[in-house]
Amino acid sequence: MRIVREGTETVFETVYLRERDFVSEWNAFTRTSNRIGGYHDSDNIVLPLLKPSTLQICIECYHNDEHFSGDELDQLEHSVRNGIRFWEEELLYEVKTICQQKGSIILSLGCRIWTTDKMVTLFEKPTSLRAHLHLPGVVFLEYLKLECKFYNSTDDENLNISDTLPQFNEYLASLILSQLEFRFPMVFSMINRQKFQQQSTDLAPLAYSLTNSSSLLPLLVQLIANDRTATTVYHLAGLPNRSEKVSSNKFQIFK
Repeated sequence: MRIVREGTETVFETVYLRERDFVSEWNAFTRTSNRIGGYHDSDNIVLPLLKPSTLQICIECYHNDEHFSGDELDQLEHSVRNGIRFWEEELLYEVKTICQQKGSIILSLGCRIWTTDKMVTLFEKPTSLRAHLHLPGVVFLEYLKLECKFYNSTDDENLNISDTLPQFNEYLASLILSQLEFRFPMVFSMINRQKFQQQSTDLAPLAYSLTNSSSLLPLLVQLIANDRTATTVYHLAGLPNRSEKVSSNKFQIFK
């Protein structure tokens, strides 16, 4: 996927998928804001919006260039609710709300591993005290928006939502695996987020034992975030005989 940066919005390349009775067009957008510290975009670590704010996952759907009908949205919302386990158990978010709005399904996710206090301790205080060291900064991901358009390829103009779910899962899973885990590991990498959760309490003792200061804390978090072995793709590459099992178990996002 090719990526185009437009200010703080990232636009991912359009993808097309085909089934027997319909074709679909998929677009994805993300938006970041509110940089804290840091001097270059490449140095920044992206976190989800922290409580009480929520990360928004917006799924806007069209059928033959018209927004999904109320019935179609109801069916899709049901499948999203059935897939809550992915967000809560795999990515460690709390699903605050799932609602319908203007032809869209919107999930509001509260982060369970990053808090404002933790962000201040690991980033804001070290960077404000040592601006001359050019330590990594923080930006916040506001939303991921998916825009999906379905077109009938036969004379039948009906759309069975259950028939579209494999494409919903295929697209979002591939987007996470190929792009989001690498660009926003602290937001969308299952392994990275779990790894940080396990190691976060050890970071301050380690930093003070090595430097007797907090200046190392942002760099330690950056090391965790930039660990390319903490991605699903890396683990699937090393376990080809288990790839089908991992994919089917972990990426049932719409059920």
